[in-house]
Amino acid sequence: MASLRVPARGQGPGGGRGPMTSLGLERPWALAVAPLAMLLLLALARRALGLARSIESSMDSAGRPRGRGLLTASLAARAALAVTLALLAAGPYVTAVERVPVTPDSPLLARAEAQLVLLVDVSRSMGYSLGPGGEARIEAAEEVVRGILQSLSPGDLVTLVAFAGDAEVLYSGPAGEAAQVLEGLSADRNYTSVGDALVTALAIASSSGRPSAVVLISDGGNNGGTDPIEAAKRLREAGIPLLVVQVGRGASADPALSADIAESAGGEFRWVGEFDESTLKSLAAEAAREAKYEALRAAGRAYVEVEVSDPRTPRDLLSAASAVLLLLAIAGGA
Repeated sequence: MASLRVPARGQGPGGGRGPMTSLGLERPWALAVAPLAMLLLLALARRALGLARSIESSMDSAGRPRGRGLLTASLAARAALAVTLALLAAGPYVTAVERVPVTPDSPLLARAEAQLVLLVDVSRSMGYSLGPGGEARIEAAEEVVRGILQSLSPGDLVTLVAFAGDAEVLYSGPAGEAAQVLEGLSADRNYTSVGDALVTALAIASSSGRPSAVVLISDGGNNGGTDPIEAAKRLREAGIPLLVVQVGRGASADPALSADIAESAGGEFRWVGEFDESTLKSLAAEAAREAKYEALRAAGRAYVEVEVSDPRTPRDLLSAASAVLLLLAIAGGA
């Protein structure tokens, strides 16, 4: 299969390339018939023109006007017909690029590319027990992050930020390579500044050049730094979506603050109340889809470009041309 891609004028949203049009042949080897047909027609043309000259030489001036010109037109039509039939045999098609909208539940979402900034609270309170099972909040947070990473596409980027009193970028790159960083997480840092973490995420997302969203995973405890509500409002003003995952309740946790942060950012709020692997996996997959979709939607790029092949249009055009050329060839006689 051979094809020629022709870029349309202009660029797509965000400065990307514009739609493409592809002209292709399913059986390009069939074009080899055209030169052979042309050689045969050339031989026949020479013979026919020789015959025409001998006939014309025996006619008077009143009998000459049309014969040779019509014969020449007929031969040209036959040559063009041979090429047209060869093109038809080659199976021509036109491929156009269409933009198909995506939703959080669409399988096509995996073909779009975005960046997620994952903020993971590693303050000492995240070492407290999540529930009756005895698992720590940080363990649930790690499980959520791991599930998000598994739900993203190979082309998606992730920036993993651990925060407490300050924020530290642990990893930035393809989502598939970030899981190994989770092994080193521990909830052993003093203080918690959710606002500073959100400001860090805003800077990362704003400078990436990709559709981006922020996922905050925390117990909601906050005791210093930038006002988290104001930081959340700045995210909203910048058009950066936020999804907040509240991990646990009780000692040093503040679910109400987490909910207020999500509301101030115009984002979504999720709650992890116990350590259940299937529940955490489901929540993580949903969070990944929602965050990625919101990143694309906010950037005006909630679509994927899909190639649609159309063999009918070129086939119909060539068939019509063949019919006209056949009539011209027949009209010329010999």
